[in-house]
Amino acid sequence: MNAHGPEEHGHAVSADRTGEALVDVRNLSVTYQVPAGRLQAVSDISFTIEKGETLGLVGESGCGKSTVGRALVCLPQPEHANIIFEGVDIANLSKAKLRKMRTRMQIIFQDPTSALNGGRKISEVVAEPFVIWNTYPDKAERKKRVDELLHAVGLDPEVFGNRRAHELSGGQCQRVAIARALALEPSFIVCDEAVSALDVSVQAQILNLLEELKEKYQLTLLFISHDLSVIRHVSDRICVMYLGVICEIGPRDAVYDTPRHPYTSALIDSLPEPDPTQEPQRPPIEGDLPSAVSPPPGCRFHTRCPRATAVCRTEVPPLVPFADAEGHFVACHHPLEPGEKLVRTDETARASDASALAQATG
Repeated sequence: MNAHGPEEHGHAVSADRTGEALVDVRNLSVTYQVPAGRLQAVSDISFTIEKGETLGLVGESGCGKSTVGRALVCLPQPEHANIIFEGVDIANLSKAKLRKMRTRMQIIFQDPTSALNGGRKISEVVAEPFVIWNTYPDKAERKKRVDELLHAVGLDPEVFGNRRAHELSGGQCQRVAIARALALEPSFIVCDEAVSALDVSVQAQILNLLEELKEKYQLTLLFISHDLSVIRHVSDRICVMYLGVICEIGPRDAVYDTPRHPYTSALIDSLPEPDPTQEPQRPPIEGDLPSAVSPPPGCRFHTRCPRATAVCRTEVPPLVPFADAEGHFVACHHPLEPGEKLVRTDETARASDASALAQATG
């Protein structure tokens, strides 16, 4: 695997492996103006997504996951980035050229009901991309294509075609949203928390459907979730984010079985054990994300990390490769050894409590 060298802030990595990169993100930064100042949602991150793979993007709420997903489909176009999609830098295209490129990329949102126009029939919702782009101008041919898409996502067009979103369950609405996303035959789809609003049994159905459609239509997916168990089920590689930066990225099993970053280890250890006889363990880290308006200097995780030292508070750790698995990169001054567990210390507990108190009192 080849990687770009550490960039100005030390966060950049290109996960360019032996395959062909469909999406190549370089130095992506996204900021928003809020009453408290400039919020740094994403800070100078770089990575690639290979053609045909699923990259799982995981982290706590507020870490920048959804911002990355929206930036990759230019909603809106990021001001500071190069996003190379199918060989074209879409972050710097004109609006007219970007509009045409968007037919090759789609996004599936978290709330399936709100993502659909409740005033239209389901058949009209799925047909809308054809109307906008004047595809299948013959109505009979268009209806045939809509019926094919509904069948592909497991919905009978005779039963569901004339219904509206409020007459469908959440899982059925998400199936409609997936059918609409497939209409223009994209090569890349961002799934932004696509199953988090659904019941667990329905989640499994939608995840299995996405796997089937990925193979059938030769799709490349960015799957965003805060649920590591879901991420492990669907992903080929996993990218872990914390407060706008990448902590760790690598093959699914390497990241999950031998996490090197303390934050990744803490996320995995926080997963509940399905064993009623096991005593609940106090998590190795506590507290909330620091403010993205004024992120901590050095390693952004140092305010909650049991392994933090003076260097962590002053120097940004570069994202560097490890030999345990090809393509496994970690940004940490004191990475964990394979099999090593993150241990919460009294000093860390006091620091975490003090930080929580400071945030609460403003």
